[in-house]
Amino acid sequence: MDITVVAEEVRDLAMKYAEAAKLTTDLIQESVENTTNGVALNKDVFTILNEIENHTNNVNDVMDVIESASKNQLDGILQVDKMQVV
Repeated sequence: MDITVVAEEVRDLAMKYAEAAKLTTDLIQESVENTTNGVALNKDVFTILNEIENHTNNVNDVMDVIESASKNQLDGILQVDKMQVV
């Protein structure tokens, strides 16, 4: 093998190494971007879940008011019923 062939092989290997390094850099950048996007999505999901919890609590409060009003209405109906019986 003469020096020209060796030099070509070294140059080819250096080009392959440079391509691999570029690909690795691109993959790392893509992973960082994906991670950043994932963190942002996670924050959005957390915010939405908190909103759902707040709305659920509001619905529970309204249901408690309805329950109380229904009990009061039933008491009133029973009192009217008793008055009609007498």
